[in-house]
Amino acid sequence: MSRLVVFDLNNSPVGDFIADCNRGWILLGNTGVADGGLLTVQVPESVVLYPWLQLGRLVLVERPPLPAWLGVIDTPWKATLPVEMTLYNVEYLFSLRHAERSAYINGPLSAAIGEAIRIVNDQEQTGISLGNTNQLQQSFEKVIEQGSIWDQTIKFLEDSGYEMILRPQRDTSNKLTIYADVGQLLGINTGYLLHDGERGNMSVLDAVVNGTIINRVKAVSGQSTEEAQLETDVFEDQSSQDTWRTRSEILQFQNVTQLSTLNQYAQNYLSVSSRPYLDLTVQVEDRDNAFAHMRVGNFLLVHAANVYFPGGIKGWWGTARILAMAYDEKSNTVRTTLRGSL
Repeated sequence: MSRLVVFDLNNSPVGDFIADCNRGWILLGNTGVADGGLLTVQVPESVVLYPWLQLGRLVLVERPPLPAWLGVIDTPWKATLPVEMTLYNVEYLFSLRHAERSAYINGPLSAAIGEAIRIVNDQEQTGISLGNTNQLQQSFEKVIEQGSIWDQTIKFLEDSGYEMILRPQRDTSNKLTIYADVGQLLGINTGYLLHDGERGNMSVLDAVVNGTIINRVKAVSGQSTEEAQLETDVFEDQSSQDTWRTRSEILQFQNVTQLSTLNQYAQNYLSVSSRPYLDLTVQVEDRDNAFAHMRVGNFLLVHAANVYFPGGIKGWWGTARILAMAYDEKSNTVRTTLRGSL
């Protein structure tokens, strides 16, 4: 079981209880995963009448050495015994806000994400703050339109090839802050080995060679006239073409007025699209300290003995990255989505 800590609207803890809580973590902005999800928790009868258990409150779920998970209570709420509450992944806070006026940003992506966070907090303080952004050197042009802050934030990340992790952290007085870490290839190289077979710490549930291979690209901007439209040179990956033949695409990006930005978008797209990848779904066991290394974005060494590839290849040794993971309380296992480049 896990410990659930409930916070008031000022992000101070007001109560806690123990319950089973199957939950998941995702790498925001990575095209290999869908947006955040939800879960239901059965609330103990001894807790249901406490006034601090209210819609809109943040709930921190803890079970070391797994990472802390943060969610938001909202409808639906099952109101007959046994009572069940619904928790949405913490990025749900962004979806509760809409920009009421447009804003233009020209700078590193941290400026656009920071402006989105400012709009979210101007309407009501959430405790979200810009976190680690030390990899954001490039300058981008962004427009925050009237509309959903969350939809636009995800689009910013996907277009520019960056990712975001919302990281909960408590200070010495237990007050909660949510840090938005933004960058490319977030996570660390753990050097930790997941392996199947006898005495393994994982089992392979599914393995798919995936990806639309694009190894020759040209990008254009979205201006209405050909004279005003920007276009890049052709970018190619010769090694990919020699292996899987040439596959080309014309890319269009709206609201881009600088050629340097357009070049960066095209190069980002080519770097992630020029090779197929291996998507592995594995079940990780709580042994050999495996759970201590399970964080979205982290890179792991992986040995999967019984997978078969084009070209007559069996088995895979390589480095794979955690894109998403889900903890199951009853089996005490983590179902994990891994992606490795071929």
